[in-house]
Amino acid sequence: MRSAEDGLASDGGSVLRKSLSVFLGVLRGQNGERLIPSWPWRLWLFAIAGLATVAGYLVYIVGYGTNVVYWDEWNLVPLVADSMSGKLTVAQLWAQHNEDRTFFPNLAAIVLARSSHWNDFAFYFFSAALLTATVAIIIWVYRVEVKRSPLWFVFIPLVGFTLAQHENTLWAFQIAWFIVLFSVIGGLAILASDRVITKPRLLLAVLFGILGSYSSLQGLLIWPIGLVLLFAVGRRVWARICWAIAGTFVTTFYFLGFNNSSAGVRSPSAYFHNIGTTTSAFFATIGNVIPDAHLSISIPSVSLVVGPSYDVSEFLGTLIAVAGVIVIVAWFREGRPGGAKAFSAALVMIGLGFDVLLIPSRLYDDVAGGQASRYATMLWPLVLGIYLAAVAWRKEGSVWNKRSLGIRAGAVVLVSLQVIFATMSGISAGQGNVAITRTSADVLANYSGAPWWLLSPYLFPPSPTYVDSNAVFLIRNHMNVFEGGTAASLRKLGLVPGGEQLQLLKEPKLIKLWTSDDQTAAQAWTTLSNIFDTSGDYLDAYATGEAHSAGLIDWAVVQPIVPSGDFSPWNAPPSVAFLQLYTVYYLAWVPELSWKPFKTLPIPGKLRAVVSGGGLAALAWQMISGVYANRPDLRAAFTSTNAVRMLDWAAHIGTLPLGDTPELIPLHRELLHLAKLAR
Repeated sequence: MRSAEDGLASDGGSVLRKSLSVFLGVLRGQNGERLIPSWPWRLWLFAIAGLATVAGYLVYIVGYGTNVVYWDEWNLVPLVADSMSGKLTVAQLWAQHNEDRTFFPNLAAIVLARSSHWNDFAFYFFSAALLTATVAIIIWVYRVEVKRSPLWFVFIPLVGFTLAQHENTLWAFQIAWFIVLFSVIGGLAILASDRVITKPRLLLAVLFGILGSYSSLQGLLIWPIGLVLLFAVGRRVWARICWAIAGTFVTTFYFLGFNNSSAGVRSPSAYFHNIGTTTSAFFATIGNVIPDAHLSISIPSVSLVVGPSYDVSEFLGTLIAVAGVIVIVAWFREGRPGGAKAFSAALVMIGLGFDVLLIPSRLYDDVAGGQASRYATMLWPLVLGIYLAAVAWRKEGSVWNKRSLGIRAGAVVLVSLQVIFATMSGISAGQGNVAITRTSADVLANYSGAPWWLLSPYLFPPSPTYVDSNAVFLIRNHMNVFEGGTAASLRKLGLVPGGEQLQLLKEPKLIKLWTSDDQTAAQAWTTLSNIFDTSGDYLDAYATGEAHSAGLIDWAVVQPIVPSGDFSPWNAPPSVAFLQLYTVYYLAWVPELSWKPFKTLPIPGKLRAVVSGGGLAALAWQMISGVYANRPDLRAAFTSTNAVRMLDWAAHIGTLPLGDTPELIPLHRELLHLAKLAR
């Protein structure tokens, strides 16, 4: 007989076998086919790397994105409002935005805003979905090469999801760029295919072209590039003719009623006159696909210091552009084959063509005009096209194989630099984006009490009044920061840079009397702490001790009380603007930290008990005594025995916009109370 232990072991083995059988059945499906493919380990590694890249991109969005209507996104508010009231017209959707027709992005924005209560993360994930589809199309075009040697193609998702395009990734308004990229690459993938171009396939490519063309000016690139691809081997004349007719019609319709001045169009002579600067800007823009390469580089061991200069980006851009031209020429020399090589050339043409279209509006006579991160979305196909052409190169013969290996090595270096620099730059920019956009969300939530010089730089610099008129719509419809409890919590917090209650600096003892009894004084110190935290310059210049904190207050005082003209966040750290809300407090704190208690004004008997009790009453009397002792004109106007008149005068100071003694204004309420008690 079997022992109990043997029986249990046998039963356990039976259960294990049954479980394994069920598991294998799930893997193979009902008809015995495998549901999970049997791939070589290299192909699995490629798939895992791609999925990890997508996941990292989504984590980046969640970590560094903010739900706030920001900059050009305010232009969408009237469209959404009119769509909800039934007043939306085709003319509004078709209206020109700079040089762009954003018809389809406008439609997408309306749907996303209305369906999500205008949560910007809906826009971010929509853009991410389009980018994922775009990268998937590129992988599909190279599927044969990927299966043959998958590890060479890990760079497709790494470059496609580059953080060099962080501005588009974290800005809801920029869905247009991802629509254009998806449309152009999708349409060109059809035309570059080595399969026969049938009428349905050509029609699908035309639809892609229409979608991209009426999303942004750069979408028009699909028509000339597509026509070049239709001259590949095996393409029929009827396809070229139909494509040319469709492209001509779509492009002509695009420019009907077009405003050249808003698009930056100039005369040919003007471009010729500034050809040197514009050419430098052209190549520097391409070079910036490897972001921040123009910044200072220091190698102490060889005494090499390269200061901030766009020459580095221009040099890199020239190398990349030359390599791109070589890819196109090589494709022609091989007889214009279809398939992966044709698509590599198309990717290169997208990047070069995009840079050409930037010249009128951004690159004319401005070397730095193309350094914005958002341009990387249409430039990374250029880098990827060069790399894919290099790794997909096939030629018989040992000599050519050695040359091919050298070309591949150079291509790997290029994309590796792009991924490394882009990742570092993207993370740094993401941190800065959080600091600014969270501040913008705080300003928007408190917009009714925010001054125009905060509304302008943080929400919509061209027109703060435009924000004011459209914020009412967001409030009424509980959209964006006004959905849920976000706005309420930010209003409770008040206007604070970064939108968070952060206090790293310890107040000097005298100032702590203010901050403990006065909420506005406490907020002023919190603002100073936030600015101290977000700027390395201030961290280096000031420590957290009392003496250094006094120096930080001295610095805060010199910030302008009211800015002249628009306050630009580029002229100073953006959070510095918040100091202007509390300038009067800082003006009061400076003498408070440096004055000694003065006893030249005798305390009226009625006030002795109140003043001796400490708190703000004692601080108010100490401040007025200091003012009296340090200003001869006040000593001449008021005698030391007439403190009641002095109190009346001090109480009146608080009713003036700034007063002639601004340090008394924060204590106006306490001085008014003392004046009433003294009578």
